[in-house]
Amino acid sequence: MTSDEEAQVHGHEVQLRLPFATASAPAARRELVADLQTAGYPEPLINDAALVVTELVTNGVLHGQPDASGGLAVSWTGHPDRVVIVVCDGGGVDTLAPLPLTTTESHGRGLAIVDYITDSWQVDPTRGTRITAELRVPRPR
Repeated sequence: MTSDEEAQVHGHEVQLRLPFATASAPAARRELVADLQTAGYPEPLINDAALVVTELVTNGVLHGQPDASGGLAVSWTGHPDRVVIVVCDGGGVDTLAPLPLTTTESHGRGLAIVDYITDSWQVDPTRGTRITAELRVPRPR
């Protein structure tokens, strides 16, 4: 990124409140993609971030519970060197870990994909389920 682009994305944060529904995954994806494109992030990072937010929102809706307001919260923060995505639901899952990838299962790949694509991710189950995932901006070659 150029210094102008770095200035544009430094500290950039977006917060969404979404319904607790599977339709929230593509809605979050559309918002994130449009926002990161406007902010000037490289396409490979935008594509990866879109996949991560889709998987995290889908997992929240399929395996979690609505939060106190009946929905879920999605946010992302843009920094010059990384994008941090956070998805919070009302909880409901005791442990979260990626399952092994297989060619026979049609479900259960979401966290394995998140684990593979992100530079780091973590779960905070203290107030609902809050998953924070970080993707670094690729260095120019």
